[in-house]
Amino acid sequence: MQTPLQAMIWELWRTSRGELLIRIGWLCIFVLLAWCVPVGMGANSPAVDVINGVLILMLMLASIASPTWMLQFDRNQAGFSFRLGFVRPVSTTVLVVVPTVYTMVTAAICFLVPETLLGLLRGTFMPIVGPAVVIASIVACFTAATWSPTTVIGKMVGLAGVIGGAVWLVVYHSQSIGSEPLLMALGKSSFFDFGWQIYVVFFAVTTLALVATVVAVDRQRHGDRWRFGSFVAARVARLRGRQRTLASPTTKPFASRFAAQCWYEMRRYGSRMLVMSAFCALLVLALVSIVPLIQPRWQGGPIVWLMALALCPFVYQIIGADGALGLRQKQGATRFPAFDATRAMSNDRLIACKLLVIAACSLIGWLGMGIVAGLHTVVAGDWQMWGKIGETVSQAVGGTSVTWWIAGISSAALLYISSTVGLLALGLWLPSHPRLFQVVSLALYLQIALMIWDARHDWSLRPLWVVYGYTIALTIVVGCVVALKKAILSGFLGKRLFGCVFCLWGIYAISIITLYLSAAPATPIPTVVVVLAGSSLLIPLAAVAFAPLALASYRHA
Repeated sequence: MQTPLQAMIWELWRTSRGELLIRIGWLCIFVLLAWCVPVGMGANSPAVDVINGVLILMLMLASIASPTWMLQFDRNQAGFSFRLGFVRPVSTTVLVVVPTVYTMVTAAICFLVPETLLGLLRGTFMPIVGPAVVIASIVACFTAATWSPTTVIGKMVGLAGVIGGAVWLVVYHSQSIGSEPLLMALGKSSFFDFGWQIYVVFFAVTTLALVATVVAVDRQRHGDRWRFGSFVAARVARLRGRQRTLASPTTKPFASRFAAQCWYEMRRYGSRMLVMSAFCALLVLALVSIVPLIQPRWQGGPIVWLMALALCPFVYQIIGADGALGLRQKQGATRFPAFDATRAMSNDRLIACKLLVIAACSLIGWLGMGIVAGLHTVVAGDWQMWGKIGETVSQAVGGTSVTWWIAGISSAALLYISSTVGLLALGLWLPSHPRLFQVVSLALYLQIALMIWDARHDWSLRPLWVVYGYTIALTIVVGCVVALKKAILSGFLGKRLFGCVFCLWGIYAISIITLYLSAAPATPIPTVVVVLAGSSLLIPLAAVAFAPLALASYRHA
Protein backbone atom coordinates (compact mmCIF):
# COMPACT_ATOMS: atom_id res chain seq x y z
CA MET A 1 0.00 0.00 0.00
CA GLN A 2 1.27 3.45 -0.89
CA THR A 3 -0.31 5.28 2.07
CA PRO A 4 -1.51 4.29 5.57
CA LEU A 5 -5.00 5.52 4.60
CA GLN A 6 -5.21 3.00 1.76
CA ALA A 7 -3.96 0.29 4.10
CA MET A 8 -6.69 1.10 6.64
CA ILE A 9 -9.43 1.02 4.01
CA TRP A 10 -8.12 -2.26 2.58
CA GLU A 11 -7.92 -3.79 6.07
CA LEU A 12 -11.49 -2.75 6.86
CA TRP A 13 -12.79 -4.27 3.63
CA ARG A 14 -10.63 -7.40 3.89
CA THR A 15 -11.71 -8.22 7.44
CA SER A 16 -15.44 -7.48 7.04
CA ARG A 17 -16.40 -8.26 3.44
CA GLY A 18 -17.41 -11.85 4.14
CA GLU A 19 -19.63 -10.93 7.06
CA LEU A 20 -21.06 -7.98 5.10
CA LEU A 21 -22.03 -10.14 2.12
CA ILE A 22 -23.56 -12.77 4.41
CA ARG A 23 -25.66 -10.15 6.22
CA ILE A 24 -26.87 -8.65 2.95
CA GLY A 25 -27.70 -12.13 1.67
CA TRP A 26 -29.75 -13.03 4.74
CA LEU A 27 -31.63 -9.74 4.60
CA CYS A 28 -32.43 -10.34 0.92
CA ILE A 29 -33.67 -13.84 1.80
CA PHE A 30 -35.83 -12.28 4.53
CA VAL A 31 -37.31 -9.88 1.95
CA LEU A 32 -38.00 -12.76 -0.46
CA LEU A 33 -39.78 -14.74 2.24
CA ALA A 34 -41.87 -11.70 3.18
CA TRP A 35 -42.71 -11.14 -0.46
CA CYS A 36 -44.06 -14.68 -0.72
CA VAL A 37 -46.60 -14.01 2.04
CA PRO A 38 -49.97 -13.51 0.31
CA VAL A 39 -51.71 -10.32 1.36
CA GLY A 40 -54.72 -10.37 -0.97
CA MET A 41 -55.36 -6.64 -0.64
CA GLY A 42 -54.70 -3.53 -2.63
CA ALA A 43 -51.37 -1.78 -2.69
CA ASN A 44 -52.74 1.09 -0.60
CA SER A 45 -54.55 -0.98 2.02
CA PRO A 46 -53.70 -0.60 5.73
CA ALA A 47 -52.51 -4.23 5.90
CA VAL A 48 -49.89 -3.59 3.21
CA ASP A 49 -48.75 -0.45 5.04
CA VAL A 50 -48.34 -2.42 8.27
CA ILE A 51 -46.37 -5.18 6.51
CA ASN A 52 -44.14 -2.61 4.82
CA GLY A 53 -43.66 -0.85 8.15
CA VAL A 54 -42.60 -4.09 9.85
CA LEU A 55 -40.19 -4.88 7.01
CA ILE A 56 -38.64 -1.40 7.02
CA LEU A 57 -38.27 -1.45 10.80
CA MET A 58 -36.63 -4.90 10.76
CA LEU A 59 -34.28 -3.93 7.93
CA MET A 60 -33.27 -0.72 9.70
CA LEU A 61 -32.61 -2.48 13.00
CA ALA A 62 -30.60 -5.21 11.28
CA SER A 63 -28.57 -2.62 9.36
CA ILE A 64 -27.86 -0.55 12.48
CA ALA A 65 -26.70 -3.67 14.34
CA SER A 66 -24.50 -4.87 11.45
CA PRO A 67 -21.34 -2.67 11.68
CA THR A 68 -18.32 -3.16 13.88
CA TRP A 69 -19.40 -0.86 16.73
CA MET A 70 -21.32 -3.86 18.12
CA LEU A 71 -18.07 -5.80 18.42
CA GLN A 72 -16.34 -2.83 20.00
CA PHE A 73 -19.08 -2.55 22.63
CA ASP A 74 -18.85 -6.22 23.57
CA ARG A 75 -15.11 -6.04 24.24
CA ASN A 76 -13.85 -5.56 27.77
CA GLN A 77 -11.27 -2.96 26.71
CA ALA A 78 -12.39 0.53 27.66
CA GLY A 79 -12.24 3.50 25.34
CA PHE A 80 -10.94 3.32 21.78
CA SER A 81 -10.51 -0.33 20.79
CA PHE A 82 -9.92 -0.33 17.03
CA ARG A 83 -7.39 -2.86 15.71
CA LEU A 84 -3.74 -2.03 16.53
CA GLY A 85 -4.90 0.79 18.80
CA PHE A 86 -2.89 3.99 18.57
CA VAL A 87 0.24 2.67 16.84
CA ARG A 88 -0.85 3.52 13.30
CA PRO A 89 1.21 6.33 11.72
CA VAL A 90 -1.82 8.53 11.04
CA SER A 91 -3.47 11.45 12.77
CA THR A 92 -6.20 10.88 15.31
CA THR A 93 -8.75 12.36 12.93
CA VAL A 94 -7.92 9.78 10.25
CA LEU A 95 -7.72 7.04 12.89
CA VAL A 96 -11.31 7.73 13.96
CA VAL A 97 -13.05 9.08 10.87
CA VAL A 98 -12.02 6.30 8.45
CA PRO A 99 -13.48 3.31 10.40
CA THR A 100 -16.50 5.38 11.49
CA VAL A 101 -17.37 6.46 7.95
CA TYR A 102 -16.78 2.90 6.73
CA THR A 103 -19.24 1.51 9.27
CA MET A 104 -21.77 4.19 8.35
CA VAL A 105 -21.50 3.36 4.63
CA THR A 106 -21.68 -0.42 5.12
CA ALA A 107 -24.68 -0.07 7.45
CA ALA A 108 -26.48 2.04 4.83
CA ILE A 109 -25.63 -0.53 2.13
CA CYS A 110 -27.05 -3.32 4.31
CA PHE A 111 -30.35 -1.44 4.20
CA LEU A 112 -30.31 -0.12 0.62
CA VAL A 113 -29.80 -3.48 -1.11
CA PRO A 114 -32.74 -5.40 0.47
CA GLU A 115 -34.93 -2.28 0.45
CA THR A 116 -34.34 -1.83 -3.28
CA LEU A 117 -35.10 -5.52 -3.81
CA LEU A 118 -38.35 -5.13 -1.85
CA GLY A 119 -39.37 -2.17 -4.02
CA LEU A 120 -38.69 -4.11 -7.21
CA LEU A 121 -40.66 -7.15 -6.02
CA ARG A 122 -43.62 -5.09 -4.80
CA GLY A 123 -43.54 -2.79 -7.81
CA THR A 124 -43.87 0.25 -5.55
CA PHE A 125 -41.65 3.09 -4.44
CA MET A 126 -39.87 2.36 -1.17
CA PRO A 127 -38.12 5.08 0.87
CA ILE A 128 -34.35 4.87 0.53
CA VAL A 129 -32.61 8.20 1.17
CA GLY A 130 -34.36 9.07 4.44
CA PRO A 131 -33.81 5.71 6.18
CA ALA A 132 -30.18 5.58 4.95
CA VAL A 133 -29.48 9.00 6.48
CA VAL A 134 -31.11 7.98 9.76
CA ILE A 135 -29.08 4.74 9.87
CA ALA A 136 -25.79 6.54 9.17
CA SER A 137 -26.48 9.14 11.87
CA ILE A 138 -27.43 6.53 14.49
CA VAL A 139 -24.34 4.44 13.70
CA ALA A 140 -22.14 7.52 14.11
CA CYS A 141 -23.74 8.16 17.51
CA PHE A 142 -23.27 4.53 18.53
CA THR A 143 -19.60 4.68 17.56
CA ALA A 144 -19.17 7.82 19.63
CA ALA A 145 -20.92 6.15 22.57
CA THR A 146 -18.61 3.12 22.45
CA TRP A 147 -15.26 4.79 21.71
CA SER A 148 -15.50 8.03 23.71
CA PRO A 149 -16.04 6.71 27.27
CA THR A 150 -13.15 5.08 29.09
CA THR A 151 -15.25 2.73 31.24
CA VAL A 152 -17.75 -0.01 30.48
CA ILE A 153 -20.38 1.80 32.55
CA GLY A 154 -19.80 4.91 30.46
CA LYS A 155 -20.34 2.87 27.30
CA MET A 156 -23.59 1.50 28.65
CA VAL A 157 -24.83 4.97 29.61
CA GLY A 158 -23.92 6.29 26.18
CA LEU A 159 -25.63 3.39 24.45
CA ALA A 160 -28.77 3.88 26.55
CA GLY A 161 -28.79 7.58 25.69
CA VAL A 162 -28.56 6.91 21.97
CA ILE A 163 -31.30 4.27 22.07
CA GLY A 164 -33.55 6.47 24.19
CA GLY A 165 -33.01 9.46 21.92
CA ALA A 166 -33.72 7.42 18.79
CA VAL A 167 -36.95 5.99 20.24
CA TRP A 168 -38.11 9.44 21.35
CA LEU A 169 -37.42 10.97 17.92
CA VAL A 170 -39.31 8.18 16.12
CA VAL A 171 -42.35 8.47 18.37
CA TYR A 172 -42.29 12.28 18.24
CA HIS A 173 -42.01 12.34 14.44
CA SER A 174 -44.83 9.78 14.16
CA GLN A 175 -47.11 11.93 16.30
CA SER A 176 -46.19 15.12 14.47
CA ILE A 177 -47.26 13.84 11.03
CA GLY A 178 -50.51 12.17 12.13
CA SER A 179 -52.28 9.94 14.64
CA GLU A 180 -51.74 6.64 12.80
CA PRO A 181 -50.05 3.69 14.52
CA LEU A 182 -46.29 3.66 14.24
CA LEU A 183 -45.99 0.55 12.05
CA MET A 184 -48.64 1.82 9.64
CA ALA A 185 -46.91 5.19 9.43
CA LEU A 186 -43.53 3.55 8.80
CA GLY A 187 -44.99 1.66 5.84
CA LYS A 188 -45.80 4.88 3.99
CA SER A 189 -43.13 6.67 1.99
CA SER A 190 -44.36 10.02 3.36
CA PHE A 191 -42.98 9.09 6.79
CA PHE A 192 -39.43 9.60 5.51
CA ASP A 193 -40.16 12.72 3.45
CA PHE A 194 -37.92 14.93 5.54
CA GLY A 195 -37.46 18.58 4.80
CA TRP A 196 -34.05 20.09 4.28
CA GLN A 197 -34.09 21.29 7.89
CA ILE A 198 -34.27 17.69 9.14
CA TYR A 199 -31.40 16.64 6.90
CA VAL A 200 -29.35 19.55 8.25
CA VAL A 201 -30.09 18.36 11.79
CA PHE A 202 -28.97 14.80 10.98
CA PHE A 203 -25.82 16.13 9.33
CA ALA A 204 -25.09 18.28 12.39
CA VAL A 205 -25.66 15.36 14.77
CA THR A 206 -23.36 13.12 12.72
CA THR A 207 -20.66 15.79 12.54
CA LEU A 208 -20.93 16.47 16.27
CA ALA A 209 -20.61 12.74 17.02
CA LEU A 210 -17.49 12.51 14.83
CA VAL A 211 -15.92 15.58 16.43
CA ALA A 212 -16.69 14.34 19.96
CA THR A 213 -15.20 10.94 19.14
CA VAL A 214 -12.04 12.47 17.67
CA VAL A 215 -11.56 14.71 20.72
CA ALA A 216 -12.16 11.85 23.19
CA VAL A 217 -9.88 9.42 21.33
CA ASP A 218 -7.17 12.08 21.05
CA ARG A 219 -7.23 12.54 24.82
CA GLN A 220 -6.97 8.76 25.25
CA ARG A 221 -4.12 8.63 22.75
CA HIS A 222 -2.15 11.05 24.92
CA GLY A 223 -2.89 9.15 28.12
CA ASP A 224 -5.47 11.61 29.42
CA ARG A 225 -8.33 9.62 30.88
CA TRP A 226 -10.23 9.67 34.15
CA ARG A 227 -11.91 6.63 35.65
CA PHE A 228 -14.56 7.31 38.24
CA GLY A 229 -14.34 3.78 39.60
CA SER A 230 -10.58 3.95 40.13
CA PHE A 231 -10.92 7.37 41.76
CA VAL A 232 -13.50 6.14 44.26
CA ALA A 233 -11.56 2.94 44.96
CA ALA A 234 -8.39 4.90 45.68
CA ARG A 235 -10.19 7.22 48.09
CA VAL A 236 -11.86 4.33 49.92
CA ALA A 237 -8.54 2.49 50.23
CA ARG A 238 -6.88 5.62 51.60
CA LEU A 239 -9.62 6.08 54.19
CA ARG A 240 -9.27 2.48 55.29
CA GLY A 241 -5.53 2.88 55.55
CA ARG A 242 -4.68 -0.14 53.45
CA GLN A 243 -4.51 -1.19 49.81
CA ARG A 244 -6.58 -4.01 48.47
CA THR A 245 -4.71 -7.00 47.11
CA LEU A 246 -5.78 -9.69 44.69
CA ALA A 247 -5.33 -12.42 47.29
CA SER A 248 -5.55 -12.17 51.05
CA PRO A 249 -3.86 -14.53 53.55
CA THR A 250 -7.25 -15.09 55.18
CA THR A 251 -8.93 -16.14 51.94
CA LYS A 252 -10.46 -19.60 52.23
CA PRO A 253 -9.54 -22.14 49.55
CA PHE A 254 -12.19 -23.41 47.18
CA ALA A 255 -13.88 -26.67 48.01
CA SER A 256 -13.12 -28.20 44.61
CA ARG A 257 -11.74 -27.43 41.18
CA PHE A 258 -15.29 -27.18 39.90
CA ALA A 259 -16.10 -24.42 42.43
CA ALA A 260 -12.91 -22.57 41.54
CA GLN A 261 -13.74 -22.77 37.84
CA CYS A 262 -17.28 -21.51 38.47
CA TRP A 263 -15.83 -18.56 40.42
CA TYR A 264 -13.46 -17.84 37.52
CA GLU A 265 -16.27 -18.01 34.95
CA MET A 266 -18.41 -15.76 37.10
CA ARG A 267 -15.66 -13.16 37.38
CA ARG A 268 -14.93 -13.27 33.66
CA TYR A 269 -18.40 -12.87 32.15
CA GLY A 270 -21.03 -13.60 34.81
CA SER A 271 -20.85 -10.11 36.27
CA ARG A 272 -21.24 -8.66 32.78
CA MET A 273 -24.38 -10.76 32.28
CA LEU A 274 -25.86 -9.39 35.51
CA VAL A 275 -25.03 -5.81 34.55
CA MET A 276 -26.50 -6.27 31.08
CA SER A 277 -29.63 -7.85 32.55
CA ALA A 278 -30.13 -4.83 34.80
CA PHE A 279 -29.52 -2.57 31.80
CA CYS A 280 -32.15 -4.43 29.74
CA ALA A 281 -34.69 -4.16 32.55
CA LEU A 282 -34.08 -0.42 32.87
CA LEU A 283 -34.31 -0.03 29.10
CA VAL A 284 -37.74 -1.70 29.01
CA LEU A 285 -38.80 0.36 32.02
CA ALA A 286 -37.78 3.56 30.23
CA LEU A 287 -39.76 2.50 27.14
CA VAL A 288 -43.01 1.74 29.00
CA SER A 289 -42.60 4.96 31.02
CA ILE A 290 -41.87 7.36 28.15
CA VAL A 291 -44.44 6.15 25.61
CA PRO A 292 -47.50 6.91 27.84
CA LEU A 293 -46.23 10.47 28.27
CA ILE A 294 -46.27 10.92 24.50
CA GLN A 295 -49.39 8.81 23.83
CA PRO A 296 -51.67 8.98 26.91
CA ARG A 297 -54.11 6.34 25.61
CA TRP A 298 -51.39 3.73 25.16
CA GLN A 299 -52.00 0.61 27.29
CA GLY A 300 -49.43 -1.78 25.89
CA GLY A 301 -47.20 -1.84 28.97
CA PRO A 302 -48.13 -5.38 30.11
CA ILE A 303 -47.68 -6.72 26.56
CA VAL A 304 -44.21 -5.17 26.38
CA TRP A 305 -43.30 -6.67 29.75
CA LEU A 306 -44.54 -10.11 28.65
CA MET A 307 -42.45 -9.91 25.48
CA ALA A 308 -39.43 -8.81 27.53
CA LEU A 309 -39.90 -11.70 29.98
CA ALA A 310 -40.19 -14.16 27.10
CA LEU A 311 -37.17 -12.90 25.13
CA CYS A 312 -34.73 -11.80 27.86
CA PRO A 313 -33.47 -15.36 28.70
CA PHE A 314 -32.34 -15.80 25.11
CA VAL A 315 -30.66 -12.39 25.09
CA TYR A 316 -28.81 -13.24 28.30
CA GLN A 317 -27.93 -16.62 26.83
CA ILE A 318 -26.28 -15.00 23.79
CA ILE A 319 -24.37 -12.54 25.98
CA GLY A 320 -23.17 -15.31 28.27
CA ALA A 321 -22.20 -17.66 25.45
CA ASP A 322 -20.16 -14.90 23.83
CA GLY A 323 -18.26 -14.27 27.06
CA ALA A 324 -17.83 -17.96 27.88
CA LEU A 325 -15.91 -18.71 24.69
CA GLY A 326 -12.76 -16.95 25.88
CA LEU A 327 -11.38 -16.55 22.34
CA ARG A 328 -9.04 -13.64 21.62
CA GLN A 329 -8.83 -11.88 18.27
CA LYS A 330 -5.46 -10.33 17.44
CA GLN A 331 -4.19 -9.28 14.03
CA GLY A 332 -6.96 -11.27 12.36
CA ALA A 333 -5.98 -14.52 14.13
CA THR A 334 -8.05 -16.38 16.73
CA ARG A 335 -6.26 -17.57 19.86
CA PHE A 336 -7.40 -19.60 22.83
CA PRO A 337 -5.96 -18.43 26.17
CA ALA A 338 -3.27 -20.71 27.56
CA PHE A 339 -4.74 -20.39 31.05
CA ASP A 340 -8.04 -21.89 29.87
CA ALA A 341 -6.33 -24.55 27.77
CA THR A 342 -4.22 -25.84 30.67
CA ARG A 343 -6.96 -26.06 33.29
CA ALA A 344 -6.80 -29.36 35.21
CA MET A 345 -10.37 -30.29 34.30
CA SER A 346 -12.02 -32.37 31.62
CA ASN A 347 -13.74 -30.72 28.68
CA ASP A 348 -17.24 -31.73 29.72
CA ARG A 349 -16.76 -30.31 33.24
CA LEU A 350 -15.51 -27.04 31.78
CA ILE A 351 -18.62 -26.91 29.59
CA ALA A 352 -20.76 -27.78 32.63
CA CYS A 353 -19.26 -24.82 34.54
CA LYS A 354 -20.07 -22.48 31.68
CA LEU A 355 -23.61 -23.85 31.44
CA LEU A 356 -24.17 -23.45 35.18
CA VAL A 357 -22.98 -19.83 35.23
CA ILE A 358 -24.97 -18.88 32.12
CA ALA A 359 -28.13 -20.54 33.43
CA ALA A 360 -27.79 -19.03 36.92
CA CYS A 361 -27.15 -15.50 35.62
CA SER A 362 -29.98 -15.82 33.10
CA LEU A 363 -32.35 -16.93 35.85
CA ILE A 364 -31.29 -14.02 38.08
CA GLY A 365 -31.72 -11.60 35.18
CA TRP A 366 -35.16 -13.04 34.37
CA LEU A 367 -36.24 -12.70 38.01
CA GLY A 368 -34.93 -9.13 38.04
CA MET A 369 -36.96 -8.36 34.92
CA GLY A 370 -40.03 -9.80 36.63
CA ILE A 371 -39.45 -7.73 39.79
CA VAL A 372 -39.10 -4.53 37.77
CA ALA A 373 -42.26 -5.44 35.83
CA GLY A 374 -44.14 -5.96 39.09
CA LEU A 375 -42.97 -2.65 40.55
CA HIS A 376 -43.97 -0.82 37.38
CA THR A 377 -47.39 -2.50 37.49
CA VAL A 378 -47.90 -1.29 41.07
CA VAL A 379 -46.91 2.27 40.21
CA ALA A 380 -48.78 2.45 36.87
CA GLY A 381 -51.88 0.61 38.08
CA ASP A 382 -52.08 -1.86 35.18
CA TRP A 383 -53.68 -4.63 37.25
CA GLN A 384 -56.75 -4.88 35.02
CA MET A 385 -54.71 -5.58 31.90
CA TRP A 386 -52.63 -8.18 33.74
CA GLY A 387 -55.87 -9.74 35.01
CA LYS A 388 -57.18 -10.14 31.45
CA ILE A 389 -53.91 -11.72 30.37
CA GLY A 390 -54.03 -14.09 33.34
CA GLU A 391 -57.59 -15.13 32.50
CA THR A 392 -56.61 -15.85 28.89
CA VAL A 393 -53.64 -17.94 29.98
CA SER A 394 -55.74 -19.78 32.57
CA GLN A 395 -58.35 -20.68 29.98
CA ALA A 396 -55.66 -21.97 27.63
CA VAL A 397 -53.64 -24.12 30.05
CA GLY A 398 -55.85 -24.30 33.12
CA GLY A 399 -56.85 -27.93 32.55
CA THR A 400 -53.32 -29.20 31.95
CA SER A 401 -52.31 -32.07 34.23
CA VAL A 402 -49.26 -32.05 36.49
CA THR A 403 -47.55 -34.63 34.27
CA TRP A 404 -47.62 -32.34 31.28
CA TRP A 405 -46.31 -29.44 33.39
CA ILE A 406 -43.34 -31.58 34.47
CA ALA A 407 -42.76 -32.65 30.88
CA GLY A 408 -42.94 -29.06 29.67
CA ILE A 409 -40.49 -27.77 32.28
CA SER A 410 -38.06 -30.63 31.58
CA SER A 411 -38.29 -30.05 27.83
CA ALA A 412 -37.70 -26.32 28.28
CA ALA A 413 -34.62 -27.03 30.42
CA LEU A 414 -33.27 -29.45 27.81
CA LEU A 415 -33.83 -27.04 24.93
CA TYR A 416 -32.16 -24.22 26.86
CA ILE A 417 -29.15 -26.40 27.70
CA SER A 418 -28.84 -27.75 24.16
CA SER A 419 -29.19 -24.30 22.58
CA THR A 420 -26.54 -22.88 24.94
CA VAL A 421 -24.17 -25.75 24.16
CA GLY A 422 -24.92 -25.29 20.47
CA LEU A 423 -24.02 -21.60 20.68
CA LEU A 424 -20.76 -22.46 22.44
CA ALA A 425 -19.88 -25.09 19.84
CA LEU A 426 -20.79 -22.75 16.98
CA GLY A 427 -18.72 -19.94 18.46
CA LEU A 428 -15.72 -22.26 18.87
CA TRP A 429 -15.92 -23.88 15.44
CA LEU A 430 -16.69 -20.85 13.27
CA PRO A 431 -13.32 -19.06 13.75
CA SER A 432 -11.42 -22.23 12.82
CA HIS A 433 -13.69 -23.13 9.88
CA PRO A 434 -14.81 -19.82 8.31
CA ARG A 435 -15.10 -21.27 4.82
CA LEU A 436 -17.49 -23.96 6.00
CA PHE A 437 -19.92 -21.34 7.31
CA GLN A 438 -19.80 -19.47 4.01
CA VAL A 439 -20.44 -22.66 2.03
CA VAL A 440 -23.39 -23.60 4.26
CA SER A 441 -24.82 -20.08 3.96
CA LEU A 442 -24.51 -20.19 0.17
CA ALA A 443 -26.23 -23.59 0.09
CA LEU A 444 -29.08 -22.21 2.20
CA TYR A 445 -29.42 -19.20 -0.10
CA LEU A 446 -29.73 -21.47 -3.14
CA GLN A 447 -32.13 -23.80 -1.36
CA ILE A 448 -34.45 -20.98 -0.27
CA ALA A 449 -34.35 -19.40 -3.73
CA LEU A 450 -35.21 -22.75 -5.34
CA MET A 451 -37.99 -23.31 -2.80
CA ILE A 452 -39.52 -19.91 -3.56
CA TRP A 453 -39.35 -20.57 -7.30
CA ASP A 454 -40.87 -24.02 -6.95
CA ALA A 455 -43.67 -22.73 -4.70
CA ARG A 456 -44.68 -20.28 -7.41
CA HIS A 457 -44.73 -23.10 -9.98
CA ASP A 458 -47.10 -25.42 -8.04
CA TRP A 459 -44.26 -27.52 -6.60
CA SER A 460 -43.26 -29.09 -9.89
CA LEU A 461 -40.11 -30.49 -8.21
CA ARG A 462 -41.99 -32.36 -5.49
CA PRO A 463 -40.15 -35.72 -6.00
CA LEU A 464 -36.83 -33.91 -5.67
CA TRP A 465 -37.91 -32.35 -2.38
CA VAL A 466 -39.04 -35.73 -1.04
CA VAL A 467 -35.66 -37.31 -1.79
CA TYR A 468 -33.93 -34.24 -0.35
CA GLY A 469 -35.98 -34.52 2.86
CA TYR A 470 -35.07 -38.17 3.40
CA THR A 471 -31.41 -37.37 2.69
CA ILE A 472 -31.38 -34.57 5.27
CA ALA A 473 -33.04 -36.84 7.84
CA LEU A 474 -30.45 -39.57 7.27
CA THR A 475 -27.64 -37.02 7.50
CA ILE A 476 -28.97 -35.71 10.81
CA VAL A 477 -29.21 -39.20 12.32
CA VAL A 478 -25.74 -40.24 11.15
CA GLY A 479 -24.15 -36.96 12.25
CA CYS A 480 -25.72 -37.09 15.72
CA VAL A 481 -24.74 -40.72 16.28
CA VAL A 482 -21.18 -40.14 15.11
CA ALA A 483 -20.77 -37.04 17.30
CA LEU A 484 -22.10 -38.81 20.40
CA LYS A 485 -19.97 -41.90 19.77
CA LYS A 486 -16.81 -39.87 19.23
CA ALA A 487 -17.38 -37.68 22.30
CA ILE A 488 -18.13 -40.64 24.60
CA LEU A 489 -15.38 -42.96 23.38
CA SER A 490 -12.73 -40.21 23.50
CA GLY A 491 -13.70 -39.30 27.05
CA PHE A 492 -14.59 -35.70 26.15
CA LEU A 493 -18.19 -36.26 27.28
CA GLY A 494 -18.47 -37.71 30.78
CA LYS A 495 -21.12 -40.15 31.86
CA ARG A 496 -22.56 -37.85 34.54
CA LEU A 497 -23.34 -34.95 32.22
CA PHE A 498 -24.54 -37.26 29.46
CA GLY A 499 -26.76 -39.17 31.89
CA CYS A 500 -28.50 -36.02 33.15
CA VAL A 501 -29.07 -34.71 29.64
CA PHE A 502 -30.24 -38.15 28.44
CA CYS A 503 -32.92 -38.25 31.16
CA LEU A 504 -34.20 -34.81 30.13
CA TRP A 505 -34.05 -35.83 26.49
CA GLY A 506 -36.08 -38.97 27.19
CA ILE A 507 -38.87 -36.90 28.75
CA TYR A 508 -38.69 -34.45 25.84
CA ALA A 509 -38.84 -37.16 23.16
CA ILE A 510 -41.69 -39.04 24.85
CA SER A 511 -43.66 -35.79 25.22
CA ILE A 512 -43.26 -34.85 21.55
CA ILE A 513 -44.18 -38.35 20.35
CA THR A 514 -47.22 -38.46 22.66
CA LEU A 515 -48.42 -35.08 21.40
CA TYR A 516 -48.06 -36.25 17.81
CA LEU A 517 -49.96 -39.49 18.42
CA SER A 518 -52.75 -37.78 20.38
CA ALA A 519 -53.23 -35.01 17.80
CA ALA A 520 -55.61 -35.63 14.94
CA PRO A 521 -54.89 -33.12 12.15
CA ALA A 522 -57.54 -32.70 9.48
CA THR A 523 -54.92 -32.92 6.74
CA PRO A 524 -52.53 -35.88 6.95
CA ILE A 525 -48.89 -34.94 7.47
CA PRO A 526 -46.55 -36.13 4.68
CA THR A 527 -44.31 -39.02 5.63
CA VAL A 528 -41.14 -37.12 4.77
CA VAL A 529 -42.11 -34.37 7.21
CA VAL A 530 -42.68 -36.93 9.97
CA VAL A 531 -39.31 -38.53 9.27
CA LEU A 532 -37.56 -35.14 9.34
CA ALA A 533 -39.25 -34.23 12.62
CA GLY A 534 -38.33 -37.60 14.13
CA SER A 535 -34.68 -37.24 13.16
CA SER A 536 -34.56 -33.72 14.58
CA LEU A 537 -35.41 -35.14 18.01
CA LEU A 538 -31.78 -36.31 18.23
CA ILE A 539 -30.36 -32.80 17.78
CA PRO A 540 -30.87 -31.59 21.40
CA LEU A 541 -29.17 -34.76 22.68
CA ALA A 542 -26.28 -34.63 20.23
CA ALA A 543 -25.76 -30.91 20.84
CA VAL A 544 -24.27 -31.77 24.24
CA ALA A 545 -21.42 -33.57 22.47
CA PHE A 546 -20.61 -30.75 20.06
CA ALA A 547 -19.25 -28.27 22.63
CA PRO A 548 -16.77 -30.67 24.33
CA LEU A 549 -15.53 -31.74 20.91
CA ALA A 550 -15.10 -28.12 19.81
CA LEU A 551 -13.32 -27.23 23.06
CA ALA A 552 -11.04 -30.25 22.70
CA SER A 553 -10.00 -29.06 19.24
CA TYR A 554 -8.45 -25.96 20.90
CA ARG A 555 -7.05 -27.63 24.02
CA HIS A 556 -5.62 -30.72 22.32
CA ALA A 557 -5.11 -29.38 18.76
